Amino acid sequence: MAEEMVQKLLDGQALDTEEFCDFSLEDQNEATAAKGVAPSSPSTFTPELKKNICYVVAAAIVNDKGEVLMIQEAKSYRSGGQTAPDAAFCSPSLARRTKWSIGPDLGSDHLPMLLEIRTGGAPPKMIRKTRWSFKKADWLAFQEECEAAFAEAGPEHESDQELATRFHQALEEASVRHIPRGARNQPRPWALDPELKEAVDARRAARRDLRSGDRSAKERWVEAKRRAASVERRVSQRQFREYVSTTLNKHQSLGRVHKTLKMWEGASDDQHRAAESMEDGDRTLVSDRDKANAFNRTYATVSKQVRDRKVDRDTKTRLKASNVKTCHECWGRKSGYCSPFSEEEPTRQISQAQLKKSPGPDDLCNEHIKHLGPRARELAANTLVKWARRSKMEVAGQKTQLLVLSQNPRDAVDCHIHVAGQLAEGGPELKLLGVTLDRTLSFGPYCRSLRRRVRPRAAQLRRLTGRSWGLQEQQLRAVANGYVRGAIEHAAAAWLPAVSKSNIEILEREMHAVARIVTGCIHSAPHHAGTLCSSFRAEMVALQVTLDHVLEHQRDAPEPVIICTDSLSASCAGQWYLPAGRMEAGETIAEAARREVLEETGLELEPTTLLMVETAGGAWYRFVVTGTVTGESWAKQHRLVTGGRLKTPADADPESLQAQWVADLSAYELRARDIEPLVELARAYHARGAAAWHPERLPAARAHRRLLLRLVVCVRKRANNRVSVLMSEKTSLHLPTCEISPPRSIHSTLKKYMTEMFGADLPPHRPAGVLSVEYSHQPDQPAGLCLTLLVPVRKPLEEVHLIDKYQWCELNRELGHALLDRLGKNQLVSLNVISARASESMA
Repeated sequence: MAEEMVQKLLDGQALDTEEFCDFSLEDQNEATAAKGVAPSSPSTFTPELKKNICYVVAAAIVNDKGEVLMIQEAKSYRSGGQTAPDAAFCSPSLARRTKWSIGPDLGSDHLPMLLEIRTGGAPPKMIRKTRWSFKKADWLAFQEECEAAFAEAGPEHESDQELATRFHQALEEASVRHIPRGARNQPRPWALDPELKEAVDARRAARRDLRSGDRSAKERWVEAKRRAASVERRVSQRQFREYVSTTLNKHQSLGRVHKTLKMWEGASDDQHRAAESMEDGDRTLVSDRDKANAFNRTYATVSKQVRDRKVDRDTKTRLKASNVKTCHECWGRKSGYCSPFSEEEPTRQISQAQLKKSPGPDDLCNEHIKHLGPRARELAANTLVKWARRSKMEVAGQKTQLLVLSQNPRDAVDCHIHVAGQLAEGGPELKLLGVTLDRTLSFGPYCRSLRRRVRPRAAQLRRLTGRSWGLQEQQLRAVANGYVRGAIEHAAAAWLPAVSKSNIEILEREMHAVARIVTGCIHSAPHHAGTLCSSFRAEMVALQVTLDHVLEHQRDAPEPVIICTDSLSASCAGQWYLPAGRMEAGETIAEAARREVLEETGLELEPTTLLMVETAGGAWYRFVVTGTVTGESWAKQHRLVTGGRLKTPADADPESLQAQWVADLSAYELRARDIEPLVELARAYHARGAAAWHPERLPAARAHRRLLLRLVVCVRKRANNRVSVLMSEKTSLHLPTCEISPPRSIHSTLKKYMTEMFGADLPPHRPAGVLSVEYSHQPDQPAGLCLTLLVPVRKPLEEVHLIDKYQWCELNRELGHALLDRLGKNQLVSLNVISARASESMA
């Protein structure tokens, strides 16, 4: 029975079983009341609740050339006006003693600004005991002075005490001259903490009491030492958090944050700066004079020759004669490999090329090259000659890398070439400008190396934030973009568009980890953190490359066209939008889409599939469909239109003023930017073809009295690797189903229901997408629907514990594999849960 239900859902059919509900609104309110919280949702599907349910349909229609059908609306939703920022001015000398912050909202249109000026009463400075700085000592001069002092003859019959005194005096005088000595003005920031000072004083007092020999004194000293260490650790941690939350939490402190992260990472800065320290043996040199003297001393120990101009000229002449570059291939005759490129060389190489080989990454074979004409060979030879002369190449055989680009691994076996007398053997990888290329150009090794490089950086970034302290989200986002995302997207235009899906997921996981650090949430994704995910970034890079090519060849490129309509609604004047609107009573989703497109554009729509289901709370739903429309003869040429007529200003009615084709969407004022991802989704669906997406699915026609959420929870069994689905045993065997609470989001309802089935110890899971939608509104019945979500569990079946009245049902291998295939990218209808406030402008 379970296999039959799953098969029907995969085929897009509605289940003909009775309407089950294992976790109704009454059960949810009881579970909430048991925790001492008042219920926030009604216990029944009342007529008042029915009026608040809103179903919206939107049509994202794209033709073969990427042209999208859109509408124009008529009101600006901008609220409030722009105000000038507040500012505080002070002199440069005063600015060093001034700090400012923004206070809480007091009900005005401006936020209060608090300025603090330090006028005096600086904290007392603690001067520590001076110590020798042996790292900065001039040990060579120290040794010379000591040797000179010891070489002097002392008085006869010198006693041991006098010898020791003279020895100590010589060392002390040499140390004063050649070994720096000093102390820090400021102690560690937490050293002046009253609690720490009290703990240190108690530790010192306990240590003095040890002299009495009392056994209890030793125990007190051990306890005081432990307490002082604990207090110092706690105070230093608090001081560090305060330092991060205040000093580093400013936009002008981004450079200091990066330096701190680099220091933790152990990275070095290769850029030389004035007064930069330099190591000379055990010494650390800071001034330019010390570094110059150290260089002179080192040079003096290497060469003691006296410079002479005549000798220098003769030496340079002999050196120039001995460094004449002679090629090992032609010995200076410019023949053979060193001769200029000619047409005979590519002709000879093409004739020797083996046919019937696997194509390369550019999808070209040797057969394509073999059939080139003489003009192409001549141009190729001339191009190579110009490139070699312009670049002034000097081939270095010992630095040459060889990589065979082929889908067939046998092509890369025992491959080597001779370059400038050196043997270059083919390897599995090739590193070029910091990017690792592999044989198939899937960039798997490079993505894994990026993961090894980025993970320590994410760990360092995590040290700068906590739940109640640390950098703010805006500061963390700026640091993460430069510190982590910058490392991932190095030379992204050259390799990111070609990365395979599995390797993109490696980068996605790292960006998800960074997003969780930025937002502080557990399930944050890059778009929550205000950053771009790697897959979307790859598409953007690919689009940018394509756009650059189109801009360079504008005469040959067709213009992209988007169709829009102008609405007559008084609330949407002058703005543009997709064809969309509320569903009417008695309509199916497909019928509502046809009606809205016909009313607003004058074209007839034939829906083909559902692309996305959007929901805000549990009472607002928007179904995004795509398909083909019918219209005028121009669109017939593009296989877009079979009937209807595009609306013009003369056809204006209460629904819309006109419909027109536009080439650039950014040139028009949109009612809301929420349609941009819908347009991109529809374009991607038509550009990639139906084979790369889920089968064409329209909502199944079946009426429901309530808002239901049906779950297909799947898991693998470790023993036989078979797929099992979760079934409910309440009343009869059926898929787990619960009622959606209208005031709450789908995610909230899903989490509460999963807790009801698995208990507080939830297994790791994530809804993959919408498997099916069942909806059919009857005028005399409540407007209910049923969403079926596919939820995979990321643990084996043996490690997942269920509560009573639920069981696992094992599927056959064929059906299990079909269910797992739907977990791939774009194999399910997307589910987008948005905020209720954002949905007000989308209806």
